Amino acid sequence: MDKNQFNAMIGKNVRKQRVAAGFSLEEAARMVGLTVAAVGLMERGERGITSFNLRKLSSAFGISVEAFYNEDCKKESEKTEEAKSRKNKLNKLNAFTSKLSDEELDVVIYLAKSLTELKTPTK
Repeated sequence: MDKNQFNAMIGKNVRKQRVAAGFSLEEAARMVGLTVAAVGLMERGERGITSFNLRKLSSAFGISVEAFYNEDCKKESEKTEEAKSRKNKLNKLNAFTSKLSDEELDVVIYLAKSLTELKTPTK
């Protein structure tokens, strides 16, 4: 396998894992700190991806880095659909909140706490 074939395999696996995790191309680009165009080039195998960016993506997708190197690109974990869905939602929330200031993050925490209190009946 030459470098171009390797980049194509990794890129294809990144795309499969991104889609399986429920992330858009824009969300994945934001998590890695790259442009949508750059991530698109990587997914098509037209540009290599660093091991550091693979690590960031694997963490966001809830998989190991090794999953990107598997030619069959099989999802490693056998979690229930509900658990995967919840983890994906939490990863998306983390991606969105990672760029917030401390004051903005305090507001998000306050809102989340308020929602929890609304759900829980007081006795």
